[in-house]
Amino acid sequence: MTFRELFFRLAEQYESGETYRFPVYINLSDTAFDENDDFIDLLERHAKWVGLRSEREKLVHAWTSDCCVLILDGFDELIRAGFTRLTTSSRDIRYASSHIIRSAIEQSPGSTPILISGRQSYFSSFDEMRACLGARDFAHVSLHDLSESEVKILFHKINPTTRNAVIMDWLPQRALLLAYIYFELGPQLSGDTELLNPLSPGDGWNLLLNRLCARETRVAKGAEPRQIRRLLERIALLARTNISDPGRITSLHVADAYRDVMEMEPDISVQQVLMRFPGLTAGHANEERGFIDNAIFEAAQAGTIVEAIRALATNSDNYINSEAIFRMLRLLTKTRSGASQLTARVVVSALRMDGQSGQLSAAIKALMNNNNLSNGNLLADLLVCAALEPEVLLRKEIKKIQIHVAAFQELEITPELTSIAQLLFEDCIFDVLNISLDSSQIERLEFSKCRVKELSCSADVAQRLTKCGLRDDQIEIKTLIDATNSDIMATSLPEWFKVLKIILRKLFNQPGSGRKKTSFYRGVHGINNELIDKCLNALLRHNLVYVTGTPHSDASVWHPNRAASKRASFLVDTINIPDDVLVQEIKRE
Repeated sequence: MTFRELFFRLAEQYESGETYRFPVYINLSDTAFDENDDFIDLLERHAKWVGLRSEREKLVHAWTSDCCVLILDGFDELIRAGFTRLTTSSRDIRYASSHIIRSAIEQSPGSTPILISGRQSYFSSFDEMRACLGARDFAHVSLHDLSESEVKILFHKINPTTRNAVIMDWLPQRALLLAYIYFELGPQLSGDTELLNPLSPGDGWNLLLNRLCARETRVAKGAEPRQIRRLLERIALLARTNISDPGRITSLHVADAYRDVMEMEPDISVQQVLMRFPGLTAGHANEERGFIDNAIFEAAQAGTIVEAIRALATNSDNYINSEAIFRMLRLLTKTRSGASQLTARVVVSALRMDGQSGQLSAAIKALMNNNNLSNGNLLADLLVCAALEPEVLLRKEIKKIQIHVAAFQELEITPELTSIAQLLFEDCIFDVLNISLDSSQIERLEFSKCRVKELSCSADVAQRLTKCGLRDDQIEIKTLIDATNSDIMATSLPEWFKVLKIILRKLFNQPGSGRKKTSFYRGVHGINNELIDKCLNALLRHNLVYVTGTPHSDASVWHPNRAASKRASFLVDTINIPDDVLVQEIKRE
């Protein structure tokens, strides 16, 4: 995408007479050559592909006369025969596959600009990349996340009729990922810029993973997009089991993932295709990789959890105890920690898309009845998923959920969850635990030998924690929800402005991606719910937030529009009522 833009700009400069060099863009994933070809052969074939068969000698002459800018895109896509080709050495196959690029550099005039791109994670180190490409004197440029202003420019370029840009907090600000989402979102934006029904984090990441994996089939010849996605998801599961360094990927992980999904042994060339998968980057050591972004890592973890739910929901001992399924389930019990909120959203989205939301309850019931699998993080994963929409995902017959020896990244316990099932935790560790209950509901919780790093609850609940088994010496940091907003509530500002500040603080300042509508009614004792609804609707009209689901539903999820971050920060911090159109509108109402 970056080279596409660069090609058009260079072409404009050539056509306007600003330079005598014209750009020649070659997508290496579309090329065909063997080890005996040189760059002249490739350039002649390129001329034929772009409809210049009769002009191919002129193109070669222009190149040898230093009248071109060469753009070679996709050095990591040269092993497109990877799923069928046999070789003996990882470095040898990477070096051999790059010979056409070395030929381009060696045969080009010394002053010819040459731009080469690809995923650095394809190579085991920067030095190997430079040696394989023959790029001794080249400048090295890496693409990083776009800035807020750059994201807005990209948004408007894709959706030119929409006045206000939407920046989603759950999405890494990388050009390719943003383009996929904004093209998908385009039809859902009306002409008057009203955001109708944007993608939720779960739906969005399912879309992105499908698109990215479909794109990989150009290189992984013979593989289907669904197989590519399952491979990436299985690699993510194996990376979750790294206790000391979660997210680290070794060649052994890649080989194990291939055996699990493809049910055959991988050869060396297959592993090279896998090691340059989407979302991966170079690791700390040779032949190691890591995930380029934690969000991609978390989203990719969802697939094996969905597979586990479907397997457990069969309630078939023979199927659950079969070698391949039992191995996957055992790995899920031994991960470093339970699923994140983002992982859970992707899981729930995948189940809903396939009409299988009801399988989550069946899986929880089957898992609690399985003595070999009930301990560990798999049940924690399922509870985090169920906690997102318990009234939809949990059946009434599940009266009690008991979890033993699990580690939670983050769990919110809500009245909707405890109204269905009593929760019992034994020997569990919580990085973040939010107890959003009234003191009268605390009896639905029971903790035994648990530890909590960060706990958030109301002052009333805090006084009754010992009754459910949580002592102060088992909690490192305790935050009272009431006190969190006490600074705002203590001001002499109008009540409606206090509510607006608290809502904006929850959305833009506190961690997490999106909040259910019911969460805004908690931690603001004495505030009328109608006033909260009034402020939420105003924020929606002015594009400071976007909503997944129906806005008037308590199950809807409200997300901050990061394009409005500066405006939101100002409204939270100001001590006076500003002359802001949003504020003045709420004031008039």
